[in-house]
Formats: sequence, structure tokens, C-alpha cells
Amino acid sequence: SFELDNENKVIRLKDSEENCLLEMKTENGNITLKGKEKITIKAGEKITIVLNGSSGKITVDTTDLSVSATGQLKLNATGKVELTGATIREEASGNLNLTANGMTSVAGNLIKLG
Repeated sequence: SFELDNENKVIRLKDSEENCLLEMKTENGNITLKGKEKITIKAGEKITIVLNGSSGKITVDTTDLSVSATGQLKLNATGKVELTGATIREEASGNLNLTANGMTSVAGNLIKLG
């Protein structure tokens, strides 16, 4: 159904069970998009974002991905964190601290320190 609620300044598009919902609150500019199990966003042929509500997994498939923050950027997981690529570069304009509560391993064909 389609609802245009001028009194509450809300535009709503939904199915009868509200498994799928698009709600726009025009007074504050908030938008809610709800899918019962999955939401897929596509832009052209090179960008796909899948939000899987059943598994709790978010998948982003794209050619290039940039993430920037003017404040802090935190990555946190209770499981394993993996970073893989042909070349990986870590750089700090200040201090760089690497800490492990367990064993720390460094491996490579050549290792240069300093």
C-alpha cells in the first residue's frame, strides 16, 4: 500500500504484512528501508551491496572501495580479522603500536626492520 500522511509528514510504501517497507519522514529527512530477509542495492554493473538480515552479513562487491573518517576509524570483531592484497601498506603519521596477547609471527621471503 502507499500512504501519504501530510499531518505526520510521512510517505510510506509497504506490503500488507510489512515484510517490505520504505518510509520517508519528510520533516527530519529520515529514510527507513526494510526487507524481511535481504536488501540488495545495485549501481550499474560494478557495484552491489547486499544486506542479509537472516545471516547478519553485509557484502560489498565493487571495483574500488574507499573509506575515510575525519575522526576515528575502528574495526572490531569477536572472530578473526583478515586483510589480504597483492601489496599491503600500513603507515602512521604518529606512533604505530602492534600488540598481541598471544604469539606474534612475522614471516616473509625478506624481512627488513629499521
